[in-house]
Amino acid sequence: MTGSMSLEAIADLVGGRLHGEGAIEIIGVAPVDEAGPGHLAFLSAPRYVRHAATCEGSAFLVSQELEADLPPSAARVVVSEPYPALRALLQRFVPQPEWEAGVHPTAVIGTGVRLGDGVEVGAYAVLADGVALGDGCRIGAHCVLGPDTSVGEGSRLHPHVVTYAGTLIGRAVIVHSGSCL
Repeated sequence: MTGSMSLEAIADLVGGRLHGEGAIEIIGVAPVDEAGPGHLAFLSAPRYVRHAATCEGSAFLVSQELEADLPPSAARVVVSEPYPALRALLQRFVPQPEWEAGVHPTAVIGTGVRLGDGVEVGAYAVLADGVALGDGCRIGAHCVLGPDTSVGEGSRLHPHVVTYAGTLIGRAVIVHSGSCL
């Protein structure tokens, strides 16, 4: 966590509509059924509405469709697209882990693999024959890059990404965990 933000600042950050006291200080984001004091409770799916009445969070980040299901006096930031808003807040509240250039000793590296400067290859990653990684790429743990995959400069593949033979990933692209390309 990297400090707190006022609810008003959060509304500005995510382009949401503020309802309630804008000076409330938020220290983090949590699911509506787990939020405690200081948390912004995230509510975007109807199946979690039942937790809104007993939520201990200080305020809500809620989709327009579910706003009417909140207690009337609850402070909230209302957004049309909750997941991009959540992503922006997580980037603010959850610091990115430090990384170091290098290849983890458990990684499997095929023949003819080309690694740019400052590349990180995580634990148990597999880089098949002919893979090319641009400068500053970060390949997470357990990624499997098929033969002749090319990953552009500054791209980041989170853990468990799989690519098929000949996949081309552009420059500064982020691919989330479990994606298959």
